[in-house]
Amino acid sequence: MAPTETVRGPEEPRRGKARKRLLPGQPTTTEVIGNDHTDRLPPACRDQWRQVLGMRKACLVLAYRYVPQHQCEDVWQETKLAMWQLLKKGPVDKVGPYVRQVCRNKARQHLRVIKERAEQLIEDAGELDTGSGGNPPQTDGRLKDLVRSFDGVLSPHEALICVLKWGVGLDAAAVARLIGPPTTAAAVRQALRRARGKLERPGVREQVARRIRADT
Repeated sequence: MAPTETVRGPEEPRRGKARKRLLPGQPTTTEVIGNDHTDRLPPACRDQWRQVLGMRKACLVLAYRYVPQHQCEDVWQETKLAMWQLLKKGPVDKVGPYVRQVCRNKARQHLRVIKERAEQLIEDAGELDTGSGGNPPQTDGRLKDLVRSFDGVLSPHEALICVLKWGVGLDAAAVARLIGPPTTAAAVRQALRRARGKLERPGVREQVARRIRADT
């Protein structure tokens, strides 16, 4: 069984060196196997499962090229679960390429969820303070605070860029890839400068303006 390459979307990562380094604060050891229940797998798959567990560090580094650091462990756990389900059906041709492709797919999925959540928050901005049905479940409090402050000040496009940059922690290139053409990294940076100017006008959301200055 060979890995199936998905079509690369606008969120394809930049190939620079900056995001290839080991994650700060992440352990350098491989996943501890321990009681890994390999007896539940077909005999031909048990060594491959141990290879999967040994790829934790590689997957964390790969995920960090797509998503914020705090989501990398989630991507790894989802990758590991997907590989477990796959190996229950039988061995794969090459473990390494398969695991890396699954990890990429899970990271891209996380980015799509981030974007959709941000767009929903912005669409429902007027209802966030009321506790009504417009408040999406499992949303981050910081993102909701930002969206409340942007409502009526920034355009929806500017608000989306600001939420992805200041709230989620993506860099300008990642924001541009996620939003897609014709948005570019330069256009993202220009929108951020324009938004910062609006938010720092006298009498406009002073608390958020101070937070933005601290984060950038």
